[in-house]
Amino acid sequence: MSRRFSTDTLIALILMVVWGVLFEQTFHIRKVPYSIMGSEAWPRIVLAMLFVLLILYLIGSLSPRKERSSAESVSTLPWHQVHFATWVCLIAFTIFLFLLPILGLLVSGSLFVTLVLQALGVKTWKRLAIHAVIGFVSVGIMWAIFSYGLGVVLPAGDLWY
Repeated sequence: MSRRFSTDTLIALILMVVWGVLFEQTFHIRKVPYSIMGSEAWPRIVLAMLFVLLILYLIGSLSPRKERSSAESVSTLPWHQVHFATWVCLIAFTIFLFLLPILGLLVSGSLFVTLVLQALGVKTWKRLAIHAVIGFVSVGIMWAIFSYGLGVVLPAGDLWY
């Protein structure tokens, strides 16, 4: 039985190579004197989690798949409707990046989370209120943990803290 590599398998292998390069670069991170944990620790932790996801992606790409009929693989919707949520997320992230120096992480991050939840979820006024609460509470908790618990200075905006 001959097995053909899919594009997912090729992408997984390319990402493994990129992962290897990134992991190798963690050995060149400057050592900070008097630190409890080395500067390379967090990048390696993130890369370890990424490695697990890459392995799962590679296994999934190698597993046999059920062939889809041509009716299942072709969408009847126009391209822009199929990818609407993707474009909204990219536009929301771009807006977040532009608003970050003006409004700061707390406000612009909350607006970003609210907009993305609204784009991906049910679009009603009640849900908008729920998404806004989720956005402000989740980003507020993250901001408080990093600012007060970990002592990290997060971006403050010109107009808002």
